[in-house]
Amino acid sequence: MLLGLNSLSHLAIELAFDCVGGLIDESELTEDLEAVKKAQFFCDELTTRQLSPQALAVLHYFRANSWAAYRKANDPERIRKLDWEQPEAEQEILNLRRALNSPGFNDLDPRWKVQILTNLASRMSELGRPFDAITYWDSALAIDPNFGMALGNRGTGFSKMADYLYDEGHIHVYLTLACKDLAKAIQSSSTYEDVRPFFQLEFDQIKKFAHECEHIENPKEFSLGKSKAEKEYRQWCLKSRLFLNPLNDVLPKSISARDVFAMPSMTTATPTLPPYFGLFNQLKQEFVSARYLAFEAISRSSVHFSDKDVYLANTRDYPCFGLSFEQMKIAYRSAYSLLDKIAFFIRNYFGLELKENRVYFRTIWYKDGEKKNGLEPKLTAKTNLPLRGLFWLSKDLFHDDEDFRTAIEPQAQRLHEIRNFLEHKYVRLHSSQWRASALDQTMGEPNLWLSMSASDFEEKMLHILKVARAGITYLSLAVHSEESRRKAKYPKGKSAVMDIEEWDDEWKRNW
Repeated sequence: MLLGLNSLSHLAIELAFDCVGGLIDESELTEDLEAVKKAQFFCDELTTRQLSPQALAVLHYFRANSWAAYRKANDPERIRKLDWEQPEAEQEILNLRRALNSPGFNDLDPRWKVQILTNLASRMSELGRPFDAITYWDSALAIDPNFGMALGNRGTGFSKMADYLYDEGHIHVYLTLACKDLAKAIQSSSTYEDVRPFFQLEFDQIKKFAHECEHIENPKEFSLGKSKAEKEYRQWCLKSRLFLNPLNDVLPKSISARDVFAMPSMTTATPTLPPYFGLFNQLKQEFVSARYLAFEAISRSSVHFSDKDVYLANTRDYPCFGLSFEQMKIAYRSAYSLLDKIAFFIRNYFGLELKENRVYFRTIWYKDGEKKNGLEPKLTAKTNLPLRGLFWLSKDLFHDDEDFRTAIEPQAQRLHEIRNFLEHKYVRLHSSQWRASALDQTMGEPNLWLSMSASDFEEKMLHILKVARAGITYLSLAVHSEESRRKAKYPKGKSAVMDIEEWDDEWKRNW
């Protein structure tokens, strides 16, 4: 049985799921497009039934699998594997995320949970979003540490990630971890027999490049700060994976507690410093400042002196006021705004002819910022996986335009709505005693506020911080990939090196 339920109605649904699952599996093997469409029709029919939360989560999983089968049947030669636009992949990711976010997910049998997480991770990795993928793989392996498909795919993902890193030490760490995962996957009884040879081949190709880095098991200890507050802050960043450092995703140790991601070496035709170093500095500074505001807001347990003797009316809806809540709002707005600044970086660095008032992270990938004009060839012509990862990250966002309202993130519209209210109206945060009323739901007239619990807002603020962090890291790797290509075009012996010094921490103070 699929869900472990015993009533007659549940048994009927389980039998229906067995049929749908079998049809999807067979259609994937035979690459029969008509069979896939039939499976999708049955999924649509099941949607009209009253399903339990667990059954609904499984239905989203099957629907995702049907889109994976559709993609395979529609492109048997895998010609479109490197295409930027992949509508079937969008539907697959959206449905896997719906399964993951479903209220019934936590009550599913572990074998279904690890499948959902592993499939989502693998698709993210293929599309150039390895840091997002690592989070999903880790979640799957936290449920079943010996699940061979998660181990093998994570190992393959680590190996692919090493191709795009520019720090030698980081590359060695990722290759070493890749070898460890692949070795376990090859031996695991839960690894599918048809992919075991692929994992073996990947292992054989990278084992000679991997180094058994001592600091993976026993890394060198670095200071987390002098004060108790600083240590708590850095521990929180490590746990939340918010350091701009690829090691933070694989080594939650003090060695990872530094924001080391930077602009890689750049080649320019003029003997002047490219402006992109300064812009990237600003992106990093705004991110780490937003990150600290978030931490301080979450950590504060007492009223700040700036809030004392500030008269506020009691609106009797358990409102949340004070510096901490405003810090969370500022962090949310700042992190969200970084994405459009990344778009400006892309526009200038890749030489796009796009008017400034049309530069948005969601739309910059298309000619003149309009989807009907097709993708921008100056971007899509490049073999640059991190750049394509940025494109797919942009699909997580809702943009208030007819062509960009759909997103592969189920809560995209809500996240956009919150930002809009923060910028132009106001978000009413409430304590845990608050229960939404009809007025709160409709937001009344005029439409001046958006009500939500403080805990819900905190969760979404952290989500946006992670999106911004992903954007900055993929941008750095995309520039490195592009610079490697550009450098190869310059004649050897015709260039000079300009060293860039680090801005000292002691200079980061009020003047």
